[in-house]
Amino acid sequence: MKKIILVLALMSSILLCACTKNADNVNIDIKALADGLKNEVAFSEELTNISNTALLRRYGLTEDDVSEAYGYSGTRAVVDEIAVFKSDDTKKVEEQVQAHLDSQTTNYTSYAPNEVPKLDDAVVSVIGDCVVVCVSNDDAGKVISKIAELAK
Repeated sequence: MKKIILVLALMSSILLCACTKNADNVNIDIKALADGLKNEVAFSEELTNISNTALLRRYGLTEDDVSEAYGYSGTRAVVDEIAVFKSDDTKKVEEQVQAHLDSQTTNYTSYAPNEVPKLDDAVVSVIGDCVVVCVSNDDAGKVISKIAELAK
């Protein structure tokens, strides 16, 4: 029963994500997308919202690089996180995301090596003008694929 409720909640979030479309762009509600991932994907601990400033700093991005950003993170004991960036330059954002993941891998290799496999399996997807990042215990790729399919 709990699984059915979670799937229904995710589907509601997905429908919010696929709000409007035109030939060139998909309008994604990045908060709804991040919330859907937070509710549907398994994480090691409860994630908390990250301020826009902290999220951009964490990924080495600026307000010039992205028009919107929203994310969640666990404590420093884990690498679990969700980040969604809306940008005209998704390639640059993807590069910064990869640099962040590489840095996390370097830092956690000696600090908490049991967290590194999550970084190795991190899901980074581009949906329209959004870059979606999810680091977790779970296969977030399936959830993101569902969202991307509905957003087409």
